[in-house]
Amino acid sequence: MQKFELRLDDIDFQSQESFKTLRFNVEFSGEKNQVFYITSTYPNEGKSTVSLT
Repeated sequence: MQKFELRLDDIDFQSQESFKTLRFNVEFSGEKNQVFYITSTYPNEGKSTVSLT
């Protein structure tokens, strides 16, 4: 799995917690998983930002 660093000090608290939860879930989903789909209900909810980081 590729490592990256997310600077949480530049993000509001709710977004920080969302990224932490996402990271936790991805890390514990298993090593066999290679593809993740990122979807949302509405446009402009941050899918591109999440998938790039």
